[in-house]
Amino acid sequence: MNKQSIACLSFGTLVLLSLAGGYPKASLGPVTTPFVFQAGNPVRAAEMNENFLAHEIAINGNSVDITDQDTRITALEAGGGGGGSGTLLAFRAVVSGMTTGNAPGTIVCDNEIFDEGAGYDASTGIFTAPTEGLYQFSFITTGARPGSTNLSMVKNGTNSLGTVQVVINHAGSIVLTELLAVGDQVAVTRTQSTELLGSQTDGPFTVFSGHLIQEK
Repeated sequence: MNKQSIACLSFGTLVLLSLAGGYPKASLGPVTTPFVFQAGNPVRAAEMNENFLAHEIAINGNSVDITDQDTRITALEAGGGGGGSGTLLAFRAVVSGMTTGNAPGTIVCDNEIFDEGAGYDASTGIFTAPTEGLYQFSFITTGARPGSTNLSMVKNGTNSLGTVQVVINHAGSIVLTELLAVGDQVAVTRTQSTELLGSQTDGPFTVFSGHLIQEK
């Protein structure tokens, strides 16, 4: 960004404030050149120095401290975004067949749509956490045959995080967040021998997905 200009967002409008007279040093004191935009709202830039574009933006007397803008820009460029983990870990997989089959146990979504971070195993239906943090998972499906089955999202094979009952032609879903350590595993299991819809002409009916919200 040119040192003679500064951009700020106010009332939904991006305003470019060009400072006359170059880039002043701190020894010259605050810059009070007014700028007028949007029905006469006055804006001034204050406390310019050699290290930062501006320490403060004042709009009608209300000041916003932006002394750490270089740090924020660096974080954004590094992918941190000022929050979140900065690490992309996400997957989504679907059942490729028309139904899931009816065997109890882990439901295997064998068609990987994407898997950033290589945490999901499409041959087993199990997600293994590659890093410690807070994750969100989602599983949706629809019953394909008469009868009902209980579906559970489980951690490390035995710890049920959430359960839903699915019957024929009715959808069920589980959406939850969970803290995982490195190596913790998450999968979806069923207790009864009831088929679930897989991929049909109008799209996949059984979908398992998840992503890292925040590293710990």
